[in-house]
Amino acid sequence: MQYARDHVQYEMRQASLVKHWEPHHFLASYHLNTFYIMLWGFLDNLAWAFNHIYSLGFIEDTRKATACTFRSDRYKQLIRLKNPGIAAVISDNETDRWIEELSIKRHPAAHREPIYLTQVFSEQDMRLLADRVVVTDKDGQQVIYHAINHLEHDFKQLGVFMDKLCKVFG
Repeated sequence: MQYARDHVQYEMRQASLVKHWEPHHFLASYHLNTFYIMLWGFLDNLAWAFNHIYSLGFIEDTRKATACTFRSDRYKQLIRLKNPGIAAVISDNETDRWIEELSIKRHPAAHREPIYLTQVFSEQDMRLLADRVVVTDKDGQQVIYHAINHLEHDFKQLGVFMDKLCKVFG
């Protein structure tokens, strides 16, 4: 994740210095998708690890594998019985909001609609805002994110999330 983050920052910096920024935006988009797929995968694997550690009962069947996630109410109920501290962390409003926003950024990247930096123009002065990502939320509405700001926010939130989990385990 750190490698992908560094490359997004590098490519965006390079794009700001050259006339033909498209190749840099392509590479930044590539690494942005990689970052979100890896971040979501990390959270998924962590949910599965807790499933195995605490014998929550989720099975690795392709039809039911998506139930073993921090977003699942059933998962939250089962983990609460085994480790209320973990349940408190994954059920906290800040974490819940963060994971919901992550899903909006990760799901397109994993399901045939990679996120990409796009040409968006400012309404005020028609200035090119080439560091934006357009995604569709769960209600079908398009949302525009500032790529670097959101990547940094999500990376920071991962640290906050992991700090909370580490406190649970002392």
